[in-house]
Amino acid sequence: MFLKLLILFEFFTQGRMPIESSRIGEQNSAILCQPCHTAQYEEWRSSRHSKAWSNDFFQFDYRRNKRQWCRNCHIPLVAQQGDDSVALALRDEGINCITCHVRGESFFAKFKRPKSPHNTTALPGFGSDTFCAGCHQFNFPRFGEHGEFKNYTEEPMQNTVEQFREGPFVRSHTCRDCHAKSPAGHAYPGGHDISMLREALAFRVCKRGSQVHTRLTNKGAGHNVPTGDVHRHIVVKAWRSNAPAKLIEAFYGRRFTPLLEGGKTTIWDSSLPPNTYRDWAFPNTKLGGRASEPINIEVRYLYGGRESYAAPFAEEPHSVVYRVRATFDALDDCPSVSD
Repeated sequence: MFLKLLILFEFFTQGRMPIESSRIGEQNSAILCQPCHTAQYEEWRSSRHSKAWSNDFFQFDYRRNKRQWCRNCHIPLVAQQGDDSVALALRDEGINCITCHVRGESFFAKFKRPKSPHNTTALPGFGSDTFCAGCHQFNFPRFGEHGEFKNYTEEPMQNTVEQFREGPFVRSHTCRDCHAKSPAGHAYPGGHDISMLREALAFRVCKRGSQVHTRLTNKGAGHNVPTGDVHRHIVVKAWRSNAPAKLIEAFYGRRFTPLLEGGKTTIWDSSLPPNTYRDWAFPNTKLGGRASEPINIEVRYLYGGRESYAAPFAEEPHSVVYRVRATFDALDDCPSVSD
């Protein structure tokens, strides 16, 4: 058991180096797994894991700082990091089957099926929060003058797993209970899945006196929302269509400042821990326009550092989680303050 735990803890490199595989070149492709694991392959192919390298948000940042550390996380296999045609094709697979299931000559999974043709090592902790932490829990890195990785600071850059461990579901759920509910367990929906965002977040708009009140609640996620990538944040926007210049918004997320010795530190965190809410209220008159004109309110989940980009992206830079349009008078009265 101790050896299996040791293997689990050393399964991922936290970006320090690429992952070695005994397979050569295109033998590292997920396509080879497709004939026997078709359902898993098809779900993975549409997942964010498969787009870890190719997605527009990562590529936008990577083009500005092409560091080996970034490649070691987003195309972690040695076979993906060359410049030959095979490596370039493998890059488009991002985090593929080999990344999670193969080390050396061995296959790894939570258990070995009786008729499996693979040399499978069963790891009870495979797919656990500790396993997921290998990629989804790390601190801000420090780099040398040539962009080489030096070490990690004490400040979390992605803190998703620790948030889960400190949350209300740690004893009753695993990461996969929410993120692997698809039939084959390999779709891994998250912040890019609107249905999952709505399972996680509740939104209420009401009026009290002359003010509009909004409440955004993390009702269902076992970690903060937003979490993960440092650029992710939520904005709640309010405006009247006949006075767009008066648009106002609230920001929920994290902000950072650089440290002299390298890395960054958090200076603001208004993300929503599990079972908490954020209130935002503003005078109806602040929106300008005619009082009879409906008020527009949107909850937007942003994946990058901005709502729009000069270069067209293949996917929308944000999702509208909730949208409300009503006149001030038509809004429900807010519950009592104790509610």
